[in-house]
Amino acid sequence: MKSEAPKSGIARRGFASMDPKRRAEVAAMGGIAAHKSGNARTFSPGEEAVEAGRKGGKARARNQRRNRA
Repeated sequence: MKSEAPKSGIARRGFASMDPKRRAEVAAMGGIAAHKSGNARTFSPGEEAVEAGRKGGKARARNQRRNRA
């Protein structure tokens, strides 16, 4: 028995094969579980987010300089 694949030739598996409502339900369950286990990361709107953005910008600039050489 053949499985149905999209005409583009790329198989849709995992989250890509789910309808958007089901995908949101699964993601919500994962978020709830992460918070319960203490593994979830929350950013405060102030200093932490600013610092995270700064670190990302520095890493990107470093990679651009490395790729130019």
